[in-house]
Amino acid sequence: MIVLSIALLAAAPSGQWPTYAGDILHAHLQPMTGRMVSGSVVKWTYSWSNIDIRAAAIMDIDGDGIVEVLVGTSLSQLAALNGATGMEKWLFSTVTSVQATPAIADCDGDGQLEILAGTIGGSFYCVSSTGSQEWVFHAGGGIRSSAAVADVDGDASLEVLFGCYDGNLYCLSSSGIQEWAFTAAGGIETSPAVADVDGDGDMEIVVGGYDGNLYCVSSSGSQEWSFYTGDSIRSSPTIGDVDGDGDLEVLVGSRDDTLYCVSGTGAQEWVFPTGGDVIGSPAIADMEEDGTIEVVVGSYSDSLFCIDGATGARKWSFYGGTDIRADAAIADLDNDGLMEVVVAPLSNVVYCLNGEDGSLLWSRSVTGTRLYDPSIGDIDGDSCAEITVGIYSMALYRLHALDDPANTDCRPVYEGLDEHGFPQGVKIMPVGNCIYLFNPNPVQVSIEIYDASGRLVQNLYDGLLNAGGHTFIPKIKAGGVYMAVLRHQGGMRIVKLIK
Repeated sequence: MIVLSIALLAAAPSGQWPTYAGDILHAHLQPMTGRMVSGSVVKWTYSWSNIDIRAAAIMDIDGDGIVEVLVGTSLSQLAALNGATGMEKWLFSTVTSVQATPAIADCDGDGQLEILAGTIGGSFYCVSSTGSQEWVFHAGGGIRSSAAVADVDGDASLEVLFGCYDGNLYCLSSSGIQEWAFTAAGGIETSPAVADVDGDGDMEIVVGGYDGNLYCVSSSGSQEWSFYTGDSIRSSPTIGDVDGDGDLEVLVGSRDDTLYCVSGTGAQEWVFPTGGDVIGSPAIADMEEDGTIEVVVGSYSDSLFCIDGATGARKWSFYGGTDIRADAAIADLDNDGLMEVVVAPLSNVVYCLNGEDGSLLWSRSVTGTRLYDPSIGDIDGDSCAEITVGIYSMALYRLHALDDPANTDCRPVYEGLDEHGFPQGVKIMPVGNCIYLFNPNPVQVSIEIYDASGRLVQNLYDGLLNAGGHTFIPKIKAGGVYMAVLRHQGGMRIVKLIK
């Protein structure tokens, strides 16, 4: 397999959720559909006492065909659960509590997945898919930031990035050796997002700090720019082309009651006043499949807002009755071709809203007084999206898995070729400066980038792709119109890129 200048952001099969917010852009978007038309039921519950459950990571980590659900706990553990039953597969003991979503990746390129997570005591662990320690790194402070795993410097090996209470954004090699640390003026609780935000062909890392600054850091650890908000940032930034101009924007909430949209070079594009602290990370998606992007975020004003990505204008809001500090998650949960939003306020109700207007599709009451970030993924291998959500009640923490009432099996059968000569179900589309490819089954492909004159600019990919969604970032420096050509033994597809 040949991989040139590739950033693989979402290499997991569709339906899995291998890291915080699903990918390193933090879109909070699940491409797999569900069948939750009229409601949901509790599939299983995993309970501990005195355990602080954050969002889960969802993936078949050991290749046995059974999806695992990974969570960290305040009993100083990483827990791997059988996604179909909620039973423990293994527990890994850490020194102190894990209060961040684990990341799952083959960070050392050995063909085996690893689980990566930090602790409040400052230890950052890399654990094998069977629950044994591979390495540990000791930071200078507590870690509540989920890790991002990406090849940020283009050396064909992955780096591991996370923030720390000591004010450092750490970059580690795949073997746990510090490559660099960027020091902010305050602690960093947020999870870093990674992309070529300014279109210069090099990857950047974006992270928010307690000092109120949104920082853009180069792949070598130097500051490229900072943007000051009016208060501390506990909202992890999200990256996407939300206005459709071909350039990436960064979205971040602040405790100054405001959601900010910032250009890839650090200039403010728009602001949206939320009437309360913004702690959760913004979610982005094309809610109505009309080619425009919406931004969804909650606040301490007890409301969830849907905002036009191009203008910053409110499209709708939903009153949750209490503070909404958790991230929202987005998927087509009722299989109607439009997106739904799952939100969990600080109450005992999980809400599923229609993405086009914010109306209630269904709600699910659970026993609890505080809900945490939902994750959406295929936890039981039936090709339907399910929901996991952490819940606190009377000193007892639980992880609930929600499924459709019929426990529908949605496994598709892909047969034959489409009109382009490709296997049924293969999709390729531009997403900002990126190329998104979905293939329902493993497929042999090549992707090449050509300029308007037909000159080959880059061999982006050539080889076998595992089933799932994959996001590639071409390294294009000059502006202009380009063509991404996807080839398969049965045909060819072309999509246009505008730089």
